[in-house]
Amino acid sequence: MKRFALIVIVIFITIVALIGCVNKSIIDRVSIPLVIGLDKGPETTMILTISKPQYKGKDTITNVEATAVSQTIINAGGILLEEENMPILSGKLSVLLCSRQLAKEGLEKAIDMTLRNPRVSKRLQIAVVDGQAKELLEAKYNHSVEKGNYLIQQFNSNLKEGHLPRTNLHTFEYALLGKGIDPYLPLVKLEEGKFKITGLALFQKDKYVDSLNNKELKFFKLLVEKKNHGTYETKLKKDVYVSVQNEQSSFRYKVSFNTVNPEIDIQLKMEGSILESTGFEITDNDRQHLEATFSKEIVNEGENLIHRFQKLGIDPLGLGNFVRSRTRHWDENIWEEQYPNIKIKINADVNLIGIGDRK
Repeated sequence: MKRFALIVIVIFITIVALIGCVNKSIIDRVSIPLVIGLDKGPETTMILTISKPQYKGKDTITNVEATAVSQTIINAGGILLEEENMPILSGKLSVLLCSRQLAKEGLEKAIDMTLRNPRVSKRLQIAVVDGQAKELLEAKYNHSVEKGNYLIQQFNSNLKEGHLPRTNLHTFEYALLGKGIDPYLPLVKLEEGKFKITGLALFQKDKYVDSLNNKELKFFKLLVEKKNHGTYETKLKKDVYVSVQNEQSSFRYKVSFNTVNPEIDIQLKMEGSILESTGFEITDNDRQHLEATFSKEIVNEGENLIHRFQKLGIDPLGLGNFVRSRTRHWDENIWEEQYPNIKIKINADVNLIGIGDRK
């Protein structure tokens, strides 16, 4: 019994000693940046802006912004540490905003710290700002939700209910380092004092080269992700428009090597239902006509996007990566020569499983 008591006392003393060695951080003295912004600075420098929550009591949270200029994010963070006399925890980063001007020059340098730092989550949301990231972070566009949480909510909502494809630090790094594929990121903007997701930024390697608006984004997502949400407005006949809900869509790439250059077929299927018609009762004939019309629209919009990508020399669909996985001794240089001229065809099959009978 005495031996057991002695063991308990030794364990207790050991735990107390270990607790005393823990590095303590007082919440009021720790800067927890949830959002950082990067802008082009003078010459080769970057402007780092941090937006962090400040707790002022029960249920009261505001955001404080701080800015520093340096060649690297780490050194800029050190400048802010000296000015604020508070440590900065990079492990809490949730959103990284980069200005379009900076993205045009290349983001590899800008995101190097996030790629190297094991404390930064691979799910970190990156976006390109049409304008200045500093200006967007300093704006007071929401007063009821902490700024970092608000931005994450906007991205997640558009991802789950809208037409934004899934993007984060991991997907950007995969496309950046991969062969036969180029990255893309959400394009955001401060418009009339409000935060808005306005489209998709397209990259050639790490450099921004073009963007898609929200209408183009709807058709782009059909080509890169399986979906079970999102609405589309299409024309049935003169002055008659219909809103179609995507209930389920899928795609499949096929490649053939019957000619000098490979040929790619994209098979796209969608099941949808009619949510609204502009004062019009939909008959079975109308449904069949709408299925054919909408299928044709998907083909036209999708192939226009692909031809645009080929002209720009970018491959956001990752078609080169797909062909590489099915080609022995695939050569990236040969693919880049072939890509602008290869034949890429889309076949779309829309099936309207519900026409929304009016009551």
